Amino acid sequence: MPTPHPPAPSRFAGTLASGRPLVSVIIPTYNRAPLLKTAITSALNQEQAGELFDVEVIVVDDCSPQDMSPIVAAFPGVRYLRLPENRGASGARNAGIKEARGKYVALLDDDDEFLTHKLMIQVPLLEASPDIGVVYGQSVVTGSDTPLLLWPEWAPSGQVFEEFLTRTEDFLHPPTWLVRRELFEAAGWFNEQHRTMEHYDMALRLSMLASWTFLSGGPVARGRFSKKGKWYSNIVNGTNEQRLPRIVESALSRLPATPEAERIRCKARAAVCRSTMVDWRRAGTNQAASPVVAAHLTLAVTRNTGDGVDSADRRHTRRRVSSACAGRESFLGRNQTGHVRFPRRAHHTDARGVGRDALRRGHQHEAGIATAGMDGRARCHRP
Repeated sequence: MPTPHPPAPSRFAGTLASGRPLVSVIIPTYNRAPLLKTAITSALNQEQAGELFDVEVIVVDDCSPQDMSPIVAAFPGVRYLRLPENRGASGARNAGIKEARGKYVALLDDDDEFLTHKLMIQVPLLEASPDIGVVYGQSVVTGSDTPLLLWPEWAPSGQVFEEFLTRTEDFLHPPTWLVRRELFEAAGWFNEQHRTMEHYDMALRLSMLASWTFLSGGPVARGRFSKKGKWYSNIVNGTNEQRLPRIVESALSRLPATPEAERIRCKARAAVCRSTMVDWRRAGTNQAASPVVAAHLTLAVTRNTGDGVDSADRRHTRRRVSSACAGRESFLGRNQTGHVRFPRRAHHTDARGVGRDALRRGHQHEAGIATAGMDGRARCHRP
């Protein structure tokens, strides 16, 4: 597993004359004027903006057929960039990040929202912890028959590269991230060849460079689910299935030729298959595995990952793999994960008192649904 190395300081000062850290909020948009208004409003209405930190909002229009400039002009001070050609979410984010002047970068899709306490909680944590490169957290997701009140329930902290590789279900929601700007310069920009799962590719590269901290206790962003949306359609049409193995293999190619790295490779390939099957079940599809996924399944169950799986279990897993690849059975049909293990290694500590009461104050109303069961305390998860 690679050891994160702090990147060189950015050439951007990241602070204004006030001395407060500047957060650059990047909003890529394409032809969704009503939703864009809501996204911009949520970025501008951050609690303690102008006291703990300052905010600049950069809207990047990905060559929309509709003229989006009047929408942005209604918000004084918001910067507007229009791309001359459509470059997808990755290209739009890259254009915005390159224009950003902030010490920190927050990503916000035009159909999502920040809750008002997001930056009030996250900025002081990064200010107080130079060893942390990225803070991320939970979302509330609405629009489906059963809203997700807290997504994800748990995620890793610390040196998370291996965890991210082997927990490939989509638990990373970019609007919950706050990233030191220089990390994007060190890791490279979003890969514009990826028209889906580009955030996962970026998360893997960032996690090779810096420590991540997961903040639980309540959502900091709101996402919207739609069967017409990108997430759902990319599962149903097989785009995610094809893209995920390539992203994982690209990350694995950066590992050295050691027994430990080989263990991670086997574990990650098994997780690719697990994630694909889970996505199919969530989307309500019944498909046979593609040759790419079948190849990963074969690699996953024919090599010893060193976690104590005996030959009988391996033979059973191979039989289930054959059935899953033919579309006869879900690889996780009986809540089994073969030889893949996902231990919860993190423990909880209070987030240094930062924003401890913020999650208690009104975010249930702001999210638009009851978030029963949350204790309202922000927690850092450290390994």
